[in-house]
Amino acid sequence: MTSHVFQPVTAAEPDVEHVLAVRGTGGYRQYRIPALAVSRQGTLLAAYDGRPNLDDLPNPIDLLLRRSTDHGRTWGGQQVVRTGGGLNGFGDPSLLVDVETGRIFMFHAAGTHAGYFEAVAGVAPDDDVQHCDLSFSDDDGLTWQHRRITAQLKLRPPTHPGEPDITGIFAAAGQGIQIHAGPFRGRLVQQFVVLAGGGIMAASAYSDDHGDSWTLGELIGARTHGHAPNENKVAALQDGRILLHSRGTPRRLAATSDDGGATWSALRPVEDLPDPGDNGSLVRFDGLPSLPSLADDATGSWLLATNNHDTALRRNTVLSLSTDNGSSWPAKRVLCPGSSAYSTAARLRDGNIGVLYERRGYREIVFASVPAG
Repeated sequence: MTSHVFQPVTAAEPDVEHVLAVRGTGGYRQYRIPALAVSRQGTLLAAYDGRPNLDDLPNPIDLLLRRSTDHGRTWGGQQVVRTGGGLNGFGDPSLLVDVETGRIFMFHAAGTHAGYFEAVAGVAPDDDVQHCDLSFSDDDGLTWQHRRITAQLKLRPPTHPGEPDITGIFAAAGQGIQIHAGPFRGRLVQQFVVLAGGGIMAASAYSDDHGDSWTLGELIGARTHGHAPNENKVAALQDGRILLHSRGTPRRLAATSDDGGATWSALRPVEDLPDPGDNGSLVRFDGLPSLPSLADDATGSWLLATNNHDTALRRNTVLSLSTDNGSSWPAKRVLCPGSSAYSTAARLRDGNIGVLYERRGYREIVFASVPAG
């Protein structure tokens, strides 16, 4: 496949751009943490936190959603998926679409008195337990039901001798995937950030029954995998492996899995992707305007990464292209050279690349549609 999709130039030029949420408007003092996905019907879903301030959980955070049925050109109003109150809140959404059933999943953290670093082990309905919640929609994101899957993820046998208990845990915001081919075809995979023994780790939660049950795979940490990961994403490769990218400083980190996310290789820095420690995205596309991670080898697949290309500051959001399964990222475009932070991408049904990202010092969440050709 040729690399005409992205030429190594300085600026991306969106043909559509909408500010979806602005600090101090719409009933919230702060918006953060974007998630983006395309439903089986082609509806574009943008989720994010509505917060009273910049603080994470515990905080009365609402989980919000906006929908577009015309590839992001126009957007419906802001919808509340879950409502926080007191110290109870719901935040850090990640969207995952099961293209076989059409069900849309929205993973998120639920907390009361304890956040990620203060949470305790166990699953009891205790104020100091951080929970993993899963909302799902069977009507294209119009209505949602809610489940708690904390026990499925935390009550697991250790994958390494002496592995400590999981205390803090939350889904890495943005987007999960469905594996496209091979022995794990149809598997749903959502990445998590785990705190165990005081160390931050990454792990995949996966389901082979369309989301009825979930298994948390190997914990990936500095002691076992050479580097300390954090918020992370995955994409399915042509050869059946899964590629993981994690935020890291001064470079993003990568690992691969041969067994659908159950176990992982050692982590390594990605020299082509400088990073200040920020939540970016990793998405597989193919030659058709289809959903991420469902490419057919015959169409010619490629990977897109979005992150802040800066080793110290959250600024300079860049779209990077790889046509060799993530071995190199030679073609790049700058989407936002100034202050910007978390970003997530999806392939739109009109063939464009949709990016939802934080801009101007967390003042706004912006959707941009960038031509892919």
